[in-house]
Amino acid sequence: MESSSRAVRPARFSTTPSTSTPVSFWHPFRAVRGSRVARIIRQLRRRHVKLKREWATLAVATAAIAASTIHDRAAAQEPRRGGTLVELVISEPAHLVSPFGGSSTVHEASSKVFDTLLFERDGNYEPRLAERWTVAPDGKSFTFHLNRTVRWHDGKPFTAADVAFSLQEIWKKFGGNVAFSRIARVETPDPHTVIFHADEPVAPQLLLSTVGSYQGAVLPKHVYEGTDYRSNRANRAPIGTGPFRFKEWLPGQYLVFERNADYYRQPFPYLDRVIVRVERNAATRSAALESGAAHLAVRSPVSLRDLPRIAQIPSLAYSSVGSEHAGWHQLMEFNTQREITKNRAVRQAIAYAIDKKKLLDVVFVGRGKVATGPIPSSIPTYTADVATYPFDPKKAETLLDREGYTRNADGSRFTLNFVIGAYFETGLQSVEIIRQNLADIGIKTNIHTPDIAAFTRRVYKDYDFDITISNSVAFSEPGTGTFAWLWSKGIVPGVPFRNASRYSNPEMDEVIEAALREQDRNKRLALIHQFQKIAARDLPILYLIEMDQINVYNKRVRNVGNNPRWYYTSWEDVWLEQ
Repeated sequence: MESSSRAVRPARFSTTPSTSTPVSFWHPFRAVRGSRVARIIRQLRRRHVKLKREWATLAVATAAIAASTIHDRAAAQEPRRGGTLVELVISEPAHLVSPFGGSSTVHEASSKVFDTLLFERDGNYEPRLAERWTVAPDGKSFTFHLNRTVRWHDGKPFTAADVAFSLQEIWKKFGGNVAFSRIARVETPDPHTVIFHADEPVAPQLLLSTVGSYQGAVLPKHVYEGTDYRSNRANRAPIGTGPFRFKEWLPGQYLVFERNADYYRQPFPYLDRVIVRVERNAATRSAALESGAAHLAVRSPVSLRDLPRIAQIPSLAYSSVGSEHAGWHQLMEFNTQREITKNRAVRQAIAYAIDKKKLLDVVFVGRGKVATGPIPSSIPTYTADVATYPFDPKKAETLLDREGYTRNADGSRFTLNFVIGAYFETGLQSVEIIRQNLADIGIKTNIHTPDIAAFTRRVYKDYDFDITISNSVAFSEPGTGTFAWLWSKGIVPGVPFRNASRYSNPEMDEVIEAALREQDRNKRLALIHQFQKIAARDLPILYLIEMDQINVYNKRVRNVGNNPRWYYTSWEDVWLEQ
């Protein structure tokens, strides 16, 4: 099959950037250099003033930039170029290159700088770095014809060699990705054509969706070749092909991305720059949004209980639209290699013991759904025809008694090490309900709340836990990540958000492997349904809540949430009403 679109207008290219340019400490408000705003900001950076005053100054500076591009509000509904968008994030990324893995903040930032071969939207595919592509009838080769007008941010031409290098040296070695592991070799018959060859059939949806996600970000061969890929300085000062160029990173405070004037997809992007501010405190994030110091924060950045008040603020809005195909779960992983939690009946007992409806109502204020398995109900491949575990403490106790875990003299049965991943405030808030639920059936818990870096190491490298609360994101194509949580080949020590439970079941592996090969859409859907049924039966992971992901934003920001995985996209079409 073949896909194509009308060619985009070629862009003019700059040849001035250099890969040897050091990480800049240029200030995002240089546009008003010499003004009182700029002098104030320089003083703030030298004196390390308190956070409240820093936000107030940022609000003034943002207003000064916006004032320089004010247009007639009568035409505000037409996209306008210009302006600086200030986004708030909860945590600082470890690096800025998605194929090396990491938190959502990594992928959000990386998607602004790097483009992919194509873009997946609602199960359809749009050209990006590839203008068109074909899939062989046997599913064993994928040919991509590249856009000849694309250049890297340092002015070097983008070629098939970059794609081949990214696949062979980065995607296959570091991503732990199901789709890329199926590709045996790469052919580049000319600088603008690349062919992926597989020894066995690869499901077209699997491969195309993966190269169209942040996992398929193409990296520059001339920057990475011959270096230690993981420690290359470009991981923190990236050179991409995307709509925004990296400009500056002041650790602990902010990142700055500037408009790529030579972007091959003109007239995008509309924004002049994006400033990503790190703010870990929910109350401070709320205050910054309300004051106008920031325009946007994604993925439930404020207390859910604060949303009714925010709804009354004329300048602000919030919505969960834009995350339907990037659905978040709160989940509990069981270490299936530990003596107690390797027992499926014990895992099922714990599932019955947890009051998931109470978690939803109390912790999530009803914003979400009780989950049933690894694929959220907002994704087309979801099935509700799986085993479920409604709140039933008596049934939980019966299962434990039957397995020989009877109560001791003090009423307890055993103790589990419970490690909490505090990616969201809701993770910590859920602990007390779960702890009490487990205590009610005689299970004691030792609670551990390491920071994110320590949690990642402890759970995904050292496997030092019995049970853990964490989060996962599921895309419309399960092969882009969901399968890896429950596939034996997803056990990759040190790679986060993979099979930390170390669950290994030949039956599950066979179903996943078949889904990776199947060319017929209906047969493949049946396999994905079977995958969900086995996951719910064996329960190496208890999926607790489908979490609504709330974007809070100033109403001047346009095109928020305009595709089902919006916060993982480039925001090339986001603009500010002036």
